[in-house]
Amino acid sequence: MYIFSTLPQIIHNDAVSPLLAFGRYLKWQYCRLFRRFPRIANLTPDSKLLLERPSGVGALVMTFGMYDFNNMTMIRSLLRDDSDLVFFDVGANIGTYTLVAAETGAQVISFEPHPTTFKDLEQNVALNERSNVVLNNSAVADHDGFVTFTNYHEHALNRIDPAGGLEVPCLQLAAVFEQVQPEKAIVKVDVEGAELLVMKGLQGYYDRCSVL
Repeated sequence: MYIFSTLPQIIHNDAVSPLLAFGRYLKWQYCRLFRRFPRIANLTPDSKLLLERPSGVGALVMTFGMYDFNNMTMIRSLLRDDSDLVFFDVGANIGTYTLVAAETGAQVISFEPHPTTFKDLEQNVALNERSNVVLNNSAVADHDGFVTFTNYHEHALNRIDPAGGLEVPCLQLAAVFEQVQPEKAIVKVDVEGAELLVMKGLQGYYDRCSVL
């Protein structure tokens, strides 16, 4: 995170006070510059995140903890209030949303196609001993089969791209809904521009999505 784009986030973030966030940000910069990795950061009081290497997601977690405070708080509140809801994390990365949702005891089904990022996701679910999480090492798109995926050093930027260097499996979300048969679901999608493909692959099950 660059300081001029980070300062407004520090000032206006609802998760922590600006002074605490700025101190955490300086600690993150120290860890990044002197390669103090791997390390464990606190996502919430009940969930920890293993950071194997510097990353944008790691910077946000170390600085703010629950960095998407409003969205994450809403999801956690909804899942706690309704035991029938199933949480689908499409584009799980290293597991921030997955872990926040799993704290509630709800069933969580997560998708992360990049092999290295998926290993980090597996480690974080195991670290927090979340047995209510099902992990899928696949992309989500409008067909079952394979897609070409990028392989950037900053894993949060990886996405479906015909010019990418990785071939990864993909599936339609409708097929997962058909198998799991959730009465109601919360679906979070963060796939770097391929959201329309995800939506096309969910056709026939929009009525099951309480929140999308």
